[in-house]
Amino acid sequence: MQVSSAPATERRAVFADWQPQRVAILPGLELGDLLCAVPAFRALRASLPEAHIALLGLLWARELIARFPRYVNDFVPLPGADSDFDLVIRMDGPAGSATAEVAGRLARKAAGYVRAGSTATDPDFFVPYPEGEPEIRRHLKLVSWLGAQSQGEALEFPVTAADREALAGLTGDMGIELGRYVCLCPGSRSAGLRWPPDRFAGVGDCLVRRGLQVVIIGPRADVNLTRQVAGLMKESAVDLGGRTRLGALAALLAGSSLLVANDSAVAHLAEALKVPSVLLFAPSELHRWGPLDRNQHRVLSPAARMTPNQVMRCAEPFLGLESLRSYRSSRAHQVHGSHSA
Repeated sequence: MQVSSAPATERRAVFADWQPQRVAILPGLELGDLLCAVPAFRALRASLPEAHIALLGLLWARELIARFPRYVNDFVPLPGADSDFDLVIRMDGPAGSATAEVAGRLARKAAGYVRAGSTATDPDFFVPYPEGEPEIRRHLKLVSWLGAQSQGEALEFPVTAADREALAGLTGDMGIELGRYVCLCPGSRSAGLRWPPDRFAGVGDCLVRRGLQVVIIGPRADVNLTRQVAGLMKESAVDLGGRTRLGALAALLAGSSLLVANDSAVAHLAEALKVPSVLLFAPSELHRWGPLDRNQHRVLSPAARMTPNQVMRCAEPFLGLESLRSYRSSRAHQVHGSHSA
């Protein structure tokens, strides 16, 4: 099922009367934050086709934002030199958060959120912070308030030929077969949100016994964790923890038949790449970070109570022989064609 759409926000339509020429966007600073903001970038570009739009972020994000030249023209690293923007749109949280001072000195006008119950000094540019909204819709509400028209909620992540070449250089002799492997991502930004490693290992063993390969993934910070999951498995798996940069990771994930993961940036990446997933969530995070499409992305919550058998039951629709054949055919076309740079 699809998560039901929230009621449309009343649009102040600032952009109908004013077309700022230099716009800065300040989203959250992590990968998941940025991926969930892409639909808002898309809406802004459609409403401000001639504007110079820059993203403010940490240096690592330069590589990510370079994939979206249709939406963003420039990247300004934080803390950021003094700049001269007409408008800065703060998507990082309600006014008064840590980056407010930085945002204030970069532009003549600011837009963003105010906390519920607070009064904005400029109500045409600020919307009450929507606490109960999914992250994607929260950003779309803000830009809608300013007058941008949504261009859809779908996430995006272009996979390039260079990404596929980098992946081939890493995995060329590992015998990983397109559409015949499942990615396990046991990490999360918070240790308290992680499903136990032994249960990931149990899922991995079940998948191998089904005739699938298992590839364990994660950032460099999770090398010990991915190694632990591989060590707990009775069957063999490929441990690529800490070995894939973002582009190669996306290429790897794009060729998989399924992702099993905690609430993490990789879950958003799977959503952007239209790769099915089974996701383990803490209840407190589900409303904000959970996927909008609950058919292609199955959610189990609270994660702490879930067993490998429950994960496998959710994974079953994506693992049948006919679905694998269809999936391999469609993904081979998409991965080697439509995502080319």
